[in-house]
Amino acid sequence: MNDLRFPALPIPSNLILNNPAWLYPSPCAAGSGMAHLRIWTTSTTAPHTHLAIVSQTGIGASVTNSSTSIHATLTHALNGPVVLLEHWPEQESHGPEHLDQVTIEAGQPDWRRIWPTSVGNPNHGPFETWMNHHGHTLLTNAATAVADTQIWGPHCLPPEHNACPREMCRLTGKADRPCRLQKLGCPYCGAPHEPM
Repeated sequence: MNDLRFPALPIPSNLILNNPAWLYPSPCAAGSGMAHLRIWTTSTTAPHTHLAIVSQTGIGASVTNSSTSIHATLTHALNGPVVLLEHWPEQESHGPEHLDQVTIEAGQPDWRRIWPTSVGNPNHGPFETWMNHHGHTLLTNAATAVADTQIWGPHCLPPEHNACPREMCRLTGKADRPCRLQKLGCPYCGAPHEPM
């Protein structure tokens, strides 16, 4: 059964980012959180040309409570749609390890379980096949893979600046244009944009 709210799970190609300590903005009281972010190009045709897995670390706001901001930041940074998967390693407070796909419609997040699923789930067969061919490998091998962590083009700063002002980030890099989503802050650390 195909749920039209969600893009199909893509076939991953090249790992282009592997950041075990990615700081993301959040609308929650914490203001930000930290996750392990991995991004692949895919062999799926447009419009979904990237696959991102955001793994919860338990630091700051949760990936689930920050999903709208994470999705907007990645869509902006990758300059197009992205298939976003939330990965929860086994944790006492959240139970066994699981993988969910999140989509944003009209500013509202929606989730579907990718793994594990029960045999009664109408998507169990396709999801199990995808996990066996791609998913398990992505979750295990990416931890040791090396990838370029400087993929972000536009930076959420005025165009005359090229570094994040936050002391713990101090990212330098391209500032091709002001961020279309300035409220999201720096796509590396979540530092808010402050007009000069």
